[in-house]
Amino acid sequence: MVHRSGMAGGASGANRISCGRALAEADGHFYALSECMEEMLGLGWWRLGETYFRFVPWYGAQIATFRRAAAAARERWQAQQAIYFAHVEEAGPSGGVLAGDLERALGDIEVYFALIVSMERTQWWRAGVALRRLTGVIGLKPAQFEMASTRARDEHGRYLRHTSGVVATKDPPGEASTPLREAAPLPAGIYAAHLAAALKGEGRPSIAWMLHRGEQVVKCTLDALPHEAQRPLVSIVMPAYNRAHLIAEAIQSVKEQQWPHWELFVCDDGSEDETGAVVLAEKDERIRHLKLSHGGAARARNAGLQAARGTYIAYLDSDNLWHPFYLSVMLSQLMAHPDRAVAYGNFVEVVHGDEGRQRVRPVRPRDFSFARLLEKSYIDLNTIVHTRALYEALGGFDEALPQFQDWDLMLKYGSATDPVYVDAPLALYRIHSGWSQISQTQAQGRFRNRDAVLSNVDGYRERGRAYRERSAP
Repeated sequence: MVHRSGMAGGASGANRISCGRALAEADGHFYALSECMEEMLGLGWWRLGETYFRFVPWYGAQIATFRRAAAAARERWQAQQAIYFAHVEEAGPSGGVLAGDLERALGDIEVYFALIVSMERTQWWRAGVALRRLTGVIGLKPAQFEMASTRARDEHGRYLRHTSGVVATKDPPGEASTPLREAAPLPAGIYAAHLAAALKGEGRPSIAWMLHRGEQVVKCTLDALPHEAQRPLVSIVMPAYNRAHLIAEAIQSVKEQQWPHWELFVCDDGSEDETGAVVLAEKDERIRHLKLSHGGAARARNAGLQAARGTYIAYLDSDNLWHPFYLSVMLSQLMAHPDRAVAYGNFVEVVHGDEGRQRVRPVRPRDFSFARLLEKSYIDLNTIVHTRALYEALGGFDEALPQFQDWDLMLKYGSATDPVYVDAPLALYRIHSGWSQISQTQAQGRFRNRDAVLSNVDGYRERGRAYRERSAP
């Protein structure tokens, strides 16, 4: 599984970066599998089995084993990750040591997945799945469903297809020559405050390492920032529906951008609360409020695209936040590649729970692969920047899609141009069960919506080939 090219002998800075990225990718896969396992263990009928069969010889012991084994595996993983990332940060360990660390981490993922498979094969699990199918047949629950064990198998499949290539991936621009200790300080502001709150008590070494690497990319980019007179206007599109309680934070993260040449279109999708009043209270002529009738996020975003005057387009949802150097980094990187028309970056995913608790998911590398994008959306709209010319040539959002609009857009644009990936987490993607986010309101239709997105791909590929031919020198 492990690509060892260049890992033998002394470990250079570039090799340590590659190994760190591979370990972060592995941590993301392990975390996703552990979420699936936690969901499996949390099902009511499984908990009932743990209670009911606990005094039954062998069978009860077998069911109870999985919870203990999963907890032990997670503890072992965390302890080993601390050791592995300490090796990545040190100058001493050889490439062989780092490759061995990665190989052991990948082996631990296989052990954890085997635990999920064993649980899936128990008679009690199979009985529960059969009961779930029956409730769908008789109409008590939706007929179409997906068990956490199925998602675990999908995640493991992606792990097998993609993790082995992470070490061999080329480092993003400027990274290989940047010493591991150098990083840009994060300016104080709303992004820094919310990130610090989310990370309070967070102990995953991969998250700290990826955030530090991101600030190194920021520093590399800022060192080569274009002169202010050469920084073009960027139009920011922000759809909003009943977001009076959140939108001021998103707007503030735009106002704190160190790239001064921007205009923000708040596309008010027929809000029935005070969203409009909050926006109009902003005394900044760069902020415009577009009052629309309620028609969905895709229609609202298209209204913003039609009004945009900038050379470049960026997107920020009303419940998310940008790093203060987001526009500076993304636009500088895209401008450095005049043959490209779209760029995207990484992000920090924060899950808000009960009583103010926050949980940060691992920050994975998100190098571009169209084949990988076909499998699953992994590029967030809040990190996408593209030329207005690309929008004018290929169009904007599919208004027939209530969900997966960013996935659809990147499949369309990724068919026409090779995106620039900026390996720095520069956005906070926030998830909260009380915010009526599309991922929640459209949960029941996700299978149908996914099929609708994939049905567009052949047409996008044909249009993409035509675009590439027109754009060829």
